[in-house]
Amino acid sequence: MGVLAVIALFFGDFTIALILIAFLVIGYMQSKVDAENEENFKRAYEPFSKIDERIKQLETELIEIDKRQK
Repeated sequence: MGVLAVIALFFGDFTIALILIAFLVIGYMQSKVDAENEENFKRAYEPFSKIDERIKQLETELIEIDKRQK
């Protein structure tokens, strides 16, 4: 999109170049917000990750017990 903005700026319409640049800026800002949200989620989820790991271990053990009983 950056290349298209440069091409539009020099060889095309200035309005189209501004629109493309605006989309680039909006995309960049959204990327930063998403990265921050992902980091916040990881921090909030960290205490629960150990619980999830233990649940998966127990499910695996239950599946093995069930297979042995059949």
